[in-house]
Amino acid sequence: MTVTIAGEVYSAADSYSIRQQAGSASTSEIDIKVASGQSVPLSLSSCVIEDDGVTLFSGIVESVQSPSFNGGKEVKRYRLTLTSYERIFQNRVISDAFESKYTHEIVQSLFDNYISAEGITLGAISTSVQMYENFNYSFSKLSDILEELADDINASYFVTPEKKFYFITRDAFTLVTMPEGVTGLQIEDDSADVRTVQIVTGASEETSAQTEQTYWLQDQSAWLLGYQVSSVTGFTINGVIAGFGLKGVDDGDSSVTFLYEPGSNSITLNSGATVKPATGDNVVIVYKGYYDIVVTNSNDALKESIARLSGTSGLIEEVYTDETIDNYQDAETKANSLLQQYGERQKEISCSCRDFENTEIFTMWEINRPDINIVGQYVVTERTISAFGPDEYWIQCKLKNKGYFSRYGQTLKTVQKSRNATTKVYKNAVIGESVSATDAVAFDHAGLVCYPVGATGGVLFDTGLPGFYPMGCC
Repeated sequence: MTVTIAGEVYSAADSYSIRQQAGSASTSEIDIKVASGQSVPLSLSSCVIEDDGVTLFSGIVESVQSPSFNGGKEVKRYRLTLTSYERIFQNRVISDAFESKYTHEIVQSLFDNYISAEGITLGAISTSVQMYENFNYSFSKLSDILEELADDINASYFVTPEKKFYFITRDAFTLVTMPEGVTGLQIEDDSADVRTVQIVTGASEETSAQTEQTYWLQDQSAWLLGYQVSSVTGFTINGVIAGFGLKGVDDGDSSVTFLYEPGSNSITLNSGATVKPATGDNVVIVYKGYYDIVVTNSNDALKESIARLSGTSGLIEEVYTDETIDNYQDAETKANSLLQQYGERQKEISCSCRDFENTEIFTMWEINRPDINIVGQYVVTERTISAFGPDEYWIQCKLKNKGYFSRYGQTLKTVQKSRNATTKVYKNAVIGESVSATDAVAFDHAGLVCYPVGATGGVLFDTGLPGFYPMGCC
């Protein structure tokens, strides 16, 4: 076994543990001998480990530990801690925005603009049917973005020891029969990440033009609207246009009757206004407001199954919040992908063998061992190659039925909402044997609409209500 560090070849000692993980940077250790005249390796150097011409590992030297020197006659045996090339993705901070792009198109752009610059060549990117209306990020870790894109379609990414980048879905995995000579076969059934209801909250979105009316009450000084105000088109009192302005700015202007504040759903009557509504007057506002995107999807089949087993409601609810989601389609896609990803129990197999070829990361094993309750397809997500006697090694593996990242189960995105709107707009859907959806969308409170006149520069409020015919310009 040889170890090449920054272009210089060193001999490996008989102690090493080479670890490979799916979709995350892995840490390995190896002892090397520094011969007379050779320089001591430095951290952040490139490192390639080969055995009889087969590349077992490539990555970066994380740290170098020297032997304990006493008399100066010691063998110069240094212990290296290594990280795989996925570590580079954690080093890069990126910003970008995409509109109407498929997952594979976004990944290709990430490779072209960021990954290829690190000396990594392209292996393969699986074609995806998922399209994002909007996908954007600002000052985010490249690793976080790759993980999010992979999670949405249950894909995986990794860099091979040959420094090739892959972003692939399950149908691209190599399927083999479980190798001979596998020992220590053990399975663990874990339900920690299962969920039956997924709530996705996105950004606050601007409504279309909203028209609301009220009949003014005696001593009334404020008016609560259905939405937080984004912008105001105009007010009328009994069909006559009334002045309006910003609260805290136009309070002293007597021509301003109504005051509003962006982000607030409260309209205030200007106490110093010349024109004020009298008791019983019909006051109308045309404005644009905010609403929050909220999607709630459920897996009824799984919920009923858990209910029967546990004697509970079967409800396991999770909330995912991401302000970069600014439309229903992307929110619903995210909710469905999370339900599918966490829609079954995770089963993890651990075992040992000496088959190097069939234990490569993302090799899928077909296992048929009903005698020990292990039947199905399991994917290699982690392997550790360790020294086993002179010139031999032993391989320990972990395989999963789902969640092919070794970092599976971590919270990847914890964006918190900055605004809590008074009115939320919900979209509910059910997945299972059949899919149905019920929408409750933004509504016009009084059934009123606003039509810009255009050439005259005025605004006509066509309400369909008797006795409401405003005139003039605003």
